[in-house]
Amino acid sequence: MAFKAASKLRTSINAAEQGDMFLSLVESRKALVLALTAIHDDSVVSQLYFSWEFKYAVYLPISMPILVPIITSTWRLMQSWLTCKKAKL
Repeated sequence: MAFKAASKLRTSINAAEQGDMFLSLVESRKALVLALTAIHDDSVVSQLYFSWEFKYAVYLPISMPILVPIITSTWRLMQSWLTCKKAKL
C-alpha cells in the first residue's frame, strides 16, 4: 500500500511538471488516502509502540544515576528531621 502511495505521488509530480494540475491534484489526493491507510494498518501500528520490557531496558540505566542520589538524600533528610524532632520532644 505504501508503494502504491509512492507511485501515485510520482504520477502527481510528473503531472504537475507537465502542467496538468487537475490530474496532479487527483493523484496527490489518492496518494494521501493510500498513505494514511498504510499508516493506520495494524501491522504498522503495532511496531510504533514498545513493550514495557524494552522501555525499562532503555530508561532504567538512564534514570538510576539520577534517582539514587535523590532517594538517598531524601532518606537522610527525613532521618535527620525525625531525630531533631524527637530531640525537641
